[in-house]
Amino acid sequence: MNVQSAENLTEILKTFNESTVKLRQAYDALQLKFGALNRQLEDTNKELSRRIAELSEVKEYLNSILQSVTNGVIAINVKGEITAFNKAAERITGLDAESVIQRAFSEVFATDFGASFQRRSGQMEHGQRYTSRDLKVKGRHPFPVRESNSFTRDGRGEITGAVKVFEDLSELRELEEQARRQDRLAALGQMAATVAHEIRNPLGGIEGFASLLARDFDADDPRSKLVTKIQEGARSLNRVVTELLVFTRPMKLDFKTIELPMLVNETLGFLSSDIKAANIRLQKRLGKGELKVTGDAEQLKRVLLNIMLNAVQAMPNGGTLKVGCRQGSLSPAARKMLGHCRNGSWAEVSIRDSGPGIEESEIPRIFNPFYTTKEKGTGLGLSVAAKIVDAHRGQILASNSPRGGALFVVSLPLEG
Repeated sequence: MNVQSAENLTEILKTFNESTVKLRQAYDALQLKFGALNRQLEDTNKELSRRIAELSEVKEYLNSILQSVTNGVIAINVKGEITAFNKAAERITGLDAESVIQRAFSEVFATDFGASFQRRSGQMEHGQRYTSRDLKVKGRHPFPVRESNSFTRDGRGEITGAVKVFEDLSELRELEEQARRQDRLAALGQMAATVAHEIRNPLGGIEGFASLLARDFDADDPRSKLVTKIQEGARSLNRVVTELLVFTRPMKLDFKTIELPMLVNETLGFLSSDIKAANIRLQKRLGKGELKVTGDAEQLKRVLLNIMLNAVQAMPNGGTLKVGCRQGSLSPAARKMLGHCRNGSWAEVSIRDSGPGIEESEIPRIFNPFYTTKEKGTGLGLSVAAKIVDAHRGQILASNSPRGGALFVVSLPLEG
């Protein structure tokens, strides 16, 4: 190797060493920058985690408030899909939030929330005032509510959906109806007492004189039959007056523990001859378990006897009488109106006949006093029955069975 080659090699090594030093310096600088970026990323992640935690806390806090509100709250998006459904809404409607979230409001309720809030956008621009109307879950009876509807908006003011806030008015409506009923009963009671006094005195004289007159005629005398008609008419009128007094006077009930299936069986025993005479087939399903209620056995027997007798009379040419007894559960709205009981459970007695059924227009009035479709009916039998059941904090409902005939269901709170 000559001198020139040695110098070249030395220069190359020098350049290589310089490059290595520069590379080391660049690497060290890059490592420092990477460390700084890594620390910055860690700080950003910590800040992001903190904000996520804060947002989660805020979300939980807001959800806690939403679930604690006693009014029902339903929120929907611009597509009309339900996005929020609080516990009060569950209680009032009887629906589970999980079963309705992300479903269209119009699929769940008979009212199309989406279409209605678009049509009334002028009202809802700044929130709609509370209005009273009926809210109807599909496939169920409507119930009265007081509601307010408003739009929801994002930070830019764009509409993102709407929110409905409502309260159940079922209890208030029931109390109002009870007050009206009590006013009517008070007026009717005063009238009944006066009428009973004015009628019973001469009525007793008519029946007494008719009995004396009957002694003067032989059994085959045509006039004897006329006297008998007078006696029957007097007794019938006296029975109407008695039923009217029973209906209008406050009830004195003797509450005791009652085995409901046994009471139903005893009541059917009173009608055994009528059932056989009318060629009616009796089907009983009284259950195997105990169904104990607290009540007045004689008064409840009177209720069942009245309904069963009506069922028998609805089938003069024979038919089928189905009597059932079981543990049931009322709707949340009905439980709220009637009061609380053990586990929300109720004893149900169902009485179904295969007769012509009830005219749909008659069902809302069937428990009204003096309303009857029978030629010789007083219109007080079912009214008294409803009053007795009401005094037991129960419920009596009349409807038409899908298979034909009338269906009556008496619900009483289980003992405990």
